[in-house]
Formats: sequence, C-alpha cells, structure tokens
Amino acid sequence: MFAAYTETGAGLSVRTAGMSHALAMIRRSRPVSAPYLTGGAWVVLPWETTPEELRVRLRESYDLVLRDWPTTSTASRHQSADQD
Repeated sequence: MFAAYTETGAGLSVRTAGMSHALAMIRRSRPVSAPYLTGGAWVVLPWETTPEELRVRLRESYDLVLRDWPTTSTASRHQSADQD
C-alpha cells in the first residue's frame, strides 16, 4: 500500500523513505505523522496540499512500494506506471 485516507481523515497518508525522512517532512512543512498507520514512516498530507506536491509525494510513495515488490522488474514497473 502506498497511500491511504479515511472518510473523516485530515488528508492523504503516504509512505516515506524512512522515519528520518518523515520527520524532516513534518519539520519542513505541513504533513503530520499518520496516527492510524503506526510502526512506519507514514505522513498525512493535508487536503489543502497543492496538487503538484501531492503528485510528487504519491509518486515517491508508489516508487517505494515498487522497489520492494519481488516479482516485477523495475523497467517494466515504471513503463506500466507511466502509461496510467
């Protein structure tokens, strides 16, 4: 899973590269830690986040999941994602 939200949530939760990256994002801007996704490096991007930043953060999160996906080559995954 690379992103999540709840009906009553404050924004979109995305996976980050690690806890230090998540904490740096929180210090730099508006994301907060994702209270319902404990044990990982997830942040909540408020709904007011610009579409450009959401796109970048979603792509980073998606790429992290793909990096760990065991059965598909990196080249074919990126080609498939670019076609969407």
